[in-house]
Amino acid sequence: MVVASPVVEAFSKVRVALSARRARGGQTRLHGFVSPAAPAGRALLQRRARGGRWALVRRGALKPFIDHRSRYRFMLPARRRGERYRVVVVPDDGGAHVQGTSRRVFVGGVRRR
Repeated sequence: MVVASPVVEAFSKVRVALSARRARGGQTRLHGFVSPAAPAGRALLQRRARGGRWALVRRGALKPFIDHRSRYRFMLPARRRGERYRVVVVPDDGGAHVQGTSRRVFVGGVRRR
């Protein structure tokens, strides 16, 4: 008697890290890493919009980095009020990985004199 189970495909999600740092002139730099490396993928910066949905702000390329990671960076202009942002990475590696989402960060507003 031969026993066989069906073939199952399992995909792994890329891990996306996100950090925010204040830059000159009230600008904010959002940057992070993607693991494992996805050099042919793209990073999508999203902002929390009304109604709880996420709106696309900007697209960016992934750049190779050390230790089998990729990196990305976005610059945001100074804003009067704070907003929540996240990054979604869509790898283009032939289906080996599925998209991953970073944590949400709050970028505070700048007081104008």
